Amino acid sequence: MGSLLFANDGLGTMIILVVLLVLIVGSLVMSFMRRNKYNAETQSMLEKLNVGVKVKTFAGIYGEIVEIRDALDGSKVALIKSGENGKESYISIDLASVYAIDEKDNAELFMEEKINETSVSDDANVTVADSKKDETI
Repeated sequence: MGSLLFANDGLGTMIILVVLLVLIVGSLVMSFMRRNKYNAETQSMLEKLNVGVKVKTFAGIYGEIVEIRDALDGSKVALIKSGENGKESYISIDLASVYAIDEKDNAELFMEEKINETSVSDDANVTVADSKKDETI
């Protein structure tokens, strides 16, 4: 009565190989899904970056975007103003080096965007509803 792992016919080895293969494929799929989610979140954040938005960079610099322009290599560069009370400094950074948007300080900016998006979507819903009324009559 040998163990399944030590069977002479190689069935135990096959089972181990299949389990290892499933684990490797599963970890690759999970890694791919995690990377896609991170890329989507990063792209969403980069789309929100406008003049006046307060951000934090990967280097730990907190500041407000003063200007956004195109660089020679096709990337976007932001001019960040950091400091306060007359002790301000400016630094140019690549937009890809923005780590996060300060949601607390930018709440009024994002609320205005949400209000504008809601009014546009409400107008679209009314138009669709009105066209359905015309079709039923």
